[in-house]
Amino acid sequence: MTKFFKTTLSISIWCMAMNVMAQTGTIKGKVLDENNKPFEFSGPVKLKNNPSIGDAIDDNGNFEIKNIPVGKHVIIVEPTDAEVIYQSITIKDGETLTLTFIAKEVEKKEVGVVTVSADKFKKDIKETITAISVLKPEGLIDNKVATSVSSAISQTPGVTIIDNEPQVRGGSGYSFGAGSRVLVMVDDLPMLTGDAGRPQWGFLPTENISQIEVSKGASSVLYGSAAINGVINLRTAYPTSKPLTKVTMFNGAFDLPKANRFQGDQPLFQSGATFLHSQKFGQLDFVLGANLFYSTGFKGGTPEESLLKKGSTPQTVIIDGKTYTIPAGTDSVKIKRYGSNIGEFDRRARVNMNLRYRSIAGVLGLNAGINTNIMVGNASGVFIWGGSNADSLFRAYDGTVTQTKSLQYTIDPFIEYANENGIKHSLRTRLYHTDFGNTGNQSNQSDLMYGEYQFQKSFLGDSSLLKGLVITSGLTAINTKGRSQLYKGNEDSSGVNTAQNFAAYLQVEKRFWDRLTVLVGGRFEYFEINGNKAQKPVFRAGFNWQLGHKDAVSNLGQSLRETYISGSIGQGFRFPTIAERYIRTGVGAVQIYPNQKLNPESSTGIEFSLKQGFKLGSGDSNSIKGYLDVSYFRQDYFNSVEFTFGQWGATDGSEPLYGLGFRSLNTGRTRTEGIDASIMASGQIGKLSITTLLGYTYMNPVALEPNKVYFVSQSGDSLSFTKTSSNVKFDTVFDANGSVIDIKNPVANSNILKYRFHHLVNTDIEFNYDHKYMLGLSVRYISSMVNIDYNLQNIDNLLKLTGAAPTQIGKYRDNHPGGNIIVDMRFGYNFTEQSKVVLAISNIANRIYSIRPGNVEAPRLFMLQYALKF
Repeated sequence: MTKFFKTTLSISIWCMAMNVMAQTGTIKGKVLDENNKPFEFSGPVKLKNNPSIGDAIDDNGNFEIKNIPVGKHVIIVEPTDAEVIYQSITIKDGETLTLTFIAKEVEKKEVGVVTVSADKFKKDIKETITAISVLKPEGLIDNKVATSVSSAISQTPGVTIIDNEPQVRGGSGYSFGAGSRVLVMVDDLPMLTGDAGRPQWGFLPTENISQIEVSKGASSVLYGSAAINGVINLRTAYPTSKPLTKVTMFNGAFDLPKANRFQGDQPLFQSGATFLHSQKFGQLDFVLGANLFYSTGFKGGTPEESLLKKGSTPQTVIIDGKTYTIPAGTDSVKIKRYGSNIGEFDRRARVNMNLRYRSIAGVLGLNAGINTNIMVGNASGVFIWGGSNADSLFRAYDGTVTQTKSLQYTIDPFIEYANENGIKHSLRTRLYHTDFGNTGNQSNQSDLMYGEYQFQKSFLGDSSLLKGLVITSGLTAINTKGRSQLYKGNEDSSGVNTAQNFAAYLQVEKRFWDRLTVLVGGRFEYFEINGNKAQKPVFRAGFNWQLGHKDAVSNLGQSLRETYISGSIGQGFRFPTIAERYIRTGVGAVQIYPNQKLNPESSTGIEFSLKQGFKLGSGDSNSIKGYLDVSYFRQDYFNSVEFTFGQWGATDGSEPLYGLGFRSLNTGRTRTEGIDASIMASGQIGKLSITTLLGYTYMNPVALEPNKVYFVSQSGDSLSFTKTSSNVKFDTVFDANGSVIDIKNPVANSNILKYRFHHLVNTDIEFNYDHKYMLGLSVRYISSMVNIDYNLQNIDNLLKLTGAAPTQIGKYRDNHPGGNIIVDMRFGYNFTEQSKVVLAISNIANRIYSIRPGNVEAPRLFMLQYALKF
């Protein structure tokens, strides 16, 4: 794998250095609407015989394509939400052609959105066989002043993020950040850490995102193990014909309730800045981005005790901004205070660069490049609150603060070739290095090396048999080496762990009558972690049927041509990560135990979807266009992996909490099914433009074998006293003689999976008036978390025996049985086309709420941002 990476890097650098002179010309042009005004929506302009040569329409309708070989060509203009334009041209050496195109609206056409993540090649979102959401950065990142991609993704219908762990349609529960069931990618390359398999949201380039694609349901056939529940793919942008420089600066403050403040009168704030410059230098595309971020956080440290001596008279002292009255006397008094002990904070600096050289050595369609991203950080996190009372909710429980000094970087060489015959080859590689220096002997490092070769053939000819056929195939290889103080639970009791993954996939898609798309595909996976091997074939199939013909002229026909019915069946397969199998650590009194016998989990999912395009109003200046997407989904899991809080250690007092802690276990068969509905629309009413994203998801995650015994200790095992039922309602603990010590059921007659929800509502609407004034509103509703581990719900009963302070996790859940509604607002003003200011208020009602037990979410946050582009 190392030789493979070095060879690819050498080829990429060599290719970028080549620059053979060729006879070329240039096309400059403008795309206008039917009122002869600059076309306001982007879209590509490219050569028909070589789509890799082209440009994007900018905000003023301009485009420019350089280095076009002399000769005859066909130009394709694909403006968003308008008819495709074709024009034949002839280029002479050194000539610059100036062209003007008129973009004509397509009647009753839904919002035009192109995605790649669904099937590994570009297609309209309405033609996909599975549900997918596409987010644009302007509304949910730029205008919401999002300092991390996770806040934008949490607005996606059907998606929740718990402690930085993405959940799609209830397909996974809480897992302590190990083994994500949703694959997070940047430009089709995985961005999960090699050892733990978790996303690092702050590492993702928020300053240079063209769109975010969220594919729901099992995607293992195309993307492998971690995509058992879905894929989140961030696509970065390359330069257009016009250079762009963008600078943003932001500053904000948390609005903690007065009773919860932990740093006296010191403000709790976060601030930062981002920078982006993109430009074309001949055949070289150059993008440079940077990000600085600093936050004090909103959670304080653990309490301290100060010993103050009494005097002959009462005295008053001020500590950390708080006044204490000391009575008179001869002895001393202890004052419990929150002083210098470290709490939550986050400081990071990141730089990224994208380079791409087009038409290497004069060969059309032969491109190569290298993308890099590096970040250093110093942060701390709070695992469990100090208690749910007003004076400790936003403070840490003793020993549960972990500080991390980190270094992360990626190096991504790639080379690709596409020709006029519909053939495309691509080789993409990544080195992802992580180094997390954690306090409490929990440091870990990992190097993940990834490579993927993909071949694709699109049949573009007129043959009735082959027309509309697309074949996609590929090979992937992943090699991971981890070095850690956390993972010494492996077979040789060392901190070194290795993992390999090799896979081959093939997918065939055929379009019939320009209305029906049928797809079948398969993948074969091979895994090995520290010598433990597993292999599995997985398959997918589906269809997408457009009910009406594209040339229909009747009102009914026009309506049906924007009606799409799709269905799919797909398998998933996930091999446990290094962390899930071998981690042995503790955060305060809470322990995490390894499970070397953890087996892979697999799934089979089905989905049926109706997509309906619509248009309200008529004309360009008084209409709203969009689509409604309603899906039924069901996914059955086998050997499900659940992060379970039980008694896994010694009960003689030699381990904290008498051996209670978390451990990953295979818990049998489970199922998640439900309904996912969303509306995506945009339009114009006079000078007022409107963009909306509305979503509701009902999920029913259940155990299909609630009485299956999923853990039985072997004779002579140190855990011989423990047996645990997989009934998700409770953990049953037995003593050495088999007598029941503890069996209770906090949710009567329930087999709901732990750490999941039934209902999720995500809505966002943004208004822009006269291109100057902006108002946005986001509303999220998350229903109550029905079920958690019984021993975690009642952990305070055990803490009493140890003399430790209570966590009040159970008390909080008892006092807050309902769900949570979170409302965010944003206001903006454009001084000019190049500069704007935004005020964003998150959690505007300052609701104090918890999603993951023992963790309070962010209070009200005011953020002010100024953005300048030129």
